[in-house]
Amino acid sequence: MFDPERFSPERAEDKSHRFAWMPFGGGVHKCIGLYFGQMEIKTILHHLLRGFEWSVPADYRIPMDYSALPVPADKLPVTLRRR
Repeated sequence: MFDPERFSPERAEDKSHRFAWMPFGGGVHKCIGLYFGQMEIKTILHHLLRGFEWSVPADYRIPMDYSALPVPADKLPVTLRRR
């Protein structure tokens, strides 16, 4: 259950360990599923890249949104066509 109070200055649970709130952890506390997750993503991308032709409009320029992480502001208009 999401508990936003854990980030409050009184509790500061997100500051208890530098890897406490990172996906798959870090250092000696890495999740054992880390490498399985990486292989799963590679497998999915392999199938997407081999099975589809990817395209964007010829004059497309990526408008970036830097508010949290750099991501395309317009959700990146990609057209997929099955090969």
